[in-house]
Amino acid sequence: MAHGPEGSQDQLVSRGFVPLDPDIAISAMEEAIRNDETTVTVADIDWAKFYPAFALARPRPLLHEIPEVAALLAENEADLPEKGTVSALAERLDGLTDGEQRQAVLDMIRTEVAAVLNHANAENIVETRSFRELGFDSLTAVELRNRLNSATGLRLPATLIFDYPTCAAISDHLCKELLGSFPGAMTSSAALNEFWAALQQVDYQKLQDAGVVATVMGLLEGEPAKETKEEPEPRPEIDEMDAVELLNLALRNKMARNSAADVQGDEG
Repeated sequence: MAHGPEGSQDQLVSRGFVPLDPDIAISAMEEAIRNDETTVTVADIDWAKFYPAFALARPRPLLHEIPEVAALLAENEADLPEKGTVSALAERLDGLTDGEQRQAVLDMIRTEVAAVLNHANAENIVETRSFRELGFDSLTAVELRNRLNSATGLRLPATLIFDYPTCAAISDHLCKELLGSFPGAMTSSAALNEFWAALQQVDYQKLQDAGVVATVMGLLEGEPAKETKEEPEPRPEIDEMDAVELLNLALRNKMARNSAADVQGDEG
């Protein structure tokens, strides 16, 4: 039962669930039965792995009295930079142009993302691709937040990648936090990122029907695309139709009338 599907045990261990020694587990179960315990839980938890991910959405005060969790919280608080601390990154940004500032922050974020995901370099980290697509989970989200805290001197929330789901979005946010405002080159990037995120929510066929796909492809080719509509094939006169064609025409007309009646009924 403990092994389950392939890789499931490794996933549990990575989240802080340590496999119990069989003798300990059976002894604990025997004691629970003997004492008529019906809601007891016996587990070996690596709190340093489990709690940060478990508390990602919000603090979990029920666990704060567990000694290991209390020590972990105290350690994390001690590691956070003092409020108002100016990081080396912020000092370096101060001497750059607007475009250079954004690029420096973005490069730093992509480098940290690559390190968290164990990539050799940041070349394949696309700034507009969502962290979910890149393979992030709750554990790697916490690790990235911690790395960015260290790099920027900021106190960023554990929910950072959910609040700002791409490298470009985090870059905009960090520039605002570090510099007090967005660099001049940020506005178009933020708008593009928002547009891209919205575009991914729309069904491709709807984009095609609305002419968006043709327009974008036309822009890529250097000129706006023109919508082309096929001319309907000429329909023969009624006098020239045979019996089958007349029957099909009558059926189409009936279906059209029924559809119109349904629409009027809905509007009513």
